[in-house]
Amino acid sequence: MDSPVIYCFRNDLRLLDNPALQYAIENGKPIFFVYIYDPNTDWAPGSASLWWLHQSLLSIQKDLKALSSKLFYFSGSVIEVLPRLALEVQCDQIVYSRVYEPAVLNQDRKLLDLLNDKDINLKISQGNVLFRPGSILNQQGKIYKVFTPFYKACREFGFSSQIIEKPKKLITYNYQGDSLLLDELNLLPKKNWVNGLKAQWKPGEKNANLLLKRFVTDGIFQYSVNRDIPNLDSTSHLSPYLHFGELSPQRIIYHLTKIGNEKPTLEIESEKIIRQLIWREFACHILVSYPFTTDKPFQAKFSKFPWKRSDKKLMQAWQQGRTGYPIIDAGMRELWSTGYMHNRVRMIVASFLTKNGLLHWKKGALWFWDTLVDADLAQNSMNWQWVAGCGVDAAPYFRIFNPITQSKKFDAEGVYIRRWCPELDKIPNKHIHAPWEAPSQILSNADVRIGKDYPEPIVDLKTTRARALENYQALKLIATQNT
Repeated sequence: MDSPVIYCFRNDLRLLDNPALQYAIENGKPIFFVYIYDPNTDWAPGSASLWWLHQSLLSIQKDLKALSSKLFYFSGSVIEVLPRLALEVQCDQIVYSRVYEPAVLNQDRKLLDLLNDKDINLKISQGNVLFRPGSILNQQGKIYKVFTPFYKACREFGFSSQIIEKPKKLITYNYQGDSLLLDELNLLPKKNWVNGLKAQWKPGEKNANLLLKRFVTDGIFQYSVNRDIPNLDSTSHLSPYLHFGELSPQRIIYHLTKIGNEKPTLEIESEKIIRQLIWREFACHILVSYPFTTDKPFQAKFSKFPWKRSDKKLMQAWQQGRTGYPIIDAGMRELWSTGYMHNRVRMIVASFLTKNGLLHWKKGALWFWDTLVDADLAQNSMNWQWVAGCGVDAAPYFRIFNPITQSKKFDAEGVYIRRWCPELDKIPNKHIHAPWEAPSQILSNADVRIGKDYPEPIVDLKTTRARALENYQALKLIATQNT
């Protein structure tokens, strides 16, 4: 058999609209499909992501089998595994998609040098982004640090209208050496919420496309009005499919543009969703230019901010959905049960932890990293810093989400709260957002004892808000004096 081209799957687990795969096919050689899992790399996937990864690999494995092909699994450092495989099968061409995480980019640079020395060509296609990071610059030739100008620049640049078709056949390479079975990668977590993930999600390219089709056909209506209401199924739920590359952002743009052109009344709704995709893009571009933001604040002055070193009681209550604030507890329980949380609620729980709780934003980011099925390093880092006030284009320091106000505004009838906090089911709408304030007779009728059936508020919103504002103001004053 001819020497193959090695195709290494990464966060591009799809056959449709995959530029890297198309390049490998056009090579004309048999394709040796591999997936390499390295548990020791920086920011290795969290537990929920590993569950999704296992299911997604199982799905792409079936899709390849339908084309009489096979996916081979390996474990270890890509820098060690890929050169060894290339030499073993006498391959002079390796292809994969770019992953824009700092550790992976550093790995790519080392691998490129190593393979050049061995006369092996490494072709890296643009990853799951609309625009290559560094290609959208301001008039000074620098990266945008504010979202709205970045968004406008992306819209002016325009999007590709071409979608690469799914291959109808593949010339495949049947590797005879040692490899692993998918189960031997040990991706599946042992935690007891796996059944909740199974009930909520169906990973894989096929399901991604079905969900996209359903959303642009039905879900897009009233998106701009309903997307902030957590009890409504009004968002796309496409984020995990995007993260694992089961769906390309170009394909989403293609369908949104098409429906916007066909139905002018939906053009506004389409644009709102495109804006969200460009926010995702913005996060990626920021991370590539400022890789330290996974661990350190974008605004250097916040390195002196007096975050608490620890507060185990608060952190545990927040993680378990036992803070005493129903909208927060509902969100955190939704996260634990499903690996997902509504975006509006994500902002509320993050503001509570960092501003009312004064816990470092990275503590929250790490919890999300482990429990979200759509955990994306760029977005997770930027969004937490945005809420905490220390990031690029950050929310103003004085913007502190009040969980009671937010709950009344976005879950007025308590439908979301009752779903995830069933012990509050009988509390009337008037009191469900702050049940500890309800008259004793109301609580008795609802079979709720504050402090027993449902926790008392773990912090006081008024005093913790004042404390946060005082700390932010002091930091602002120090920064002004140092300029």
